[in-house]
Amino acid sequence: MPAILPTFLTVSEAATALRCSPKTVRNMIRSGTIAGQKIARRWVVPAGEIRRIEHLALAGIWAADRENIS
Repeated sequence: MPAILPTFLTVSEAATALRCSPKTVRNMIRSGTIAGQKIARRWVVPAGEIRRIEHLALAGIWAADRENIS
């Protein structure tokens, strides 16, 4: 059975999935590199963003050009 991903991930969960720090995730949200949404008092990242970045990384695009991906 395939793994079921939540609709949104907390900044900490996104950081774990992306293997970076929560501060880096917040900076990427702030710069528009990845989508983020504020729900109540917390920033969350749509699960689809993590999948998008994983696909870009597999294609060799993410690591080479992080600043220009949107």
